Amino acid sequence: VSASKLLSGSVATDILADSAVTARKNKTSSYVQNANDAAVVSVSNSLVSLSPLNITIPAADVPVATKALVMFQARCVPSVYMAIVFHVFVDGASVQMTDSYPNANQMLIFPMHHIATLSASVPHEISIKWSTALGSGTATCWDRRLSVILLGQ
Repeated sequence: VSASKLLSGSVATDILADSAVTARKNKTSSYVQNANDAAVVSVSNSLVSLSPLNITIPAADVPVATKALVMFQARCVPSVYMAIVFHVFVDGASVQMTDSYPNANQMLIFPMHHIATLSASVPHEISIKWSTALGSGTATCWDRRLSVILLGQ
């Protein structure tokens, strides 16, 4: 039966079997973490968590394997010419990275997005880590935003 053959309002909740309409079919969940403080990282080749940009997705929000759109952005300015590297982590694994080599005091905007598949019925952790290299200064980043939108199967 296609939607065009149903009279508007003819399918009410008393007609539907329990659990017939799953959460992934009737809503989209989204999670956002913002940080407007100026985060500073010193020169380092090791990845450092970009706190507080960590999102936990509860298992109840992922009843079936689900696609998720992960987005991150930040504005950064280094004190010297250096590489600034951002990594998006999903459940502890790096799924995307971006880097740039701005000159001293040059502001860059880092936009990132990634489609991840989240397995069913377990919680998921989404986080951002960063590092710098090629210089002996610091980089300051602000207007940082991590967003996750559950898209369904």
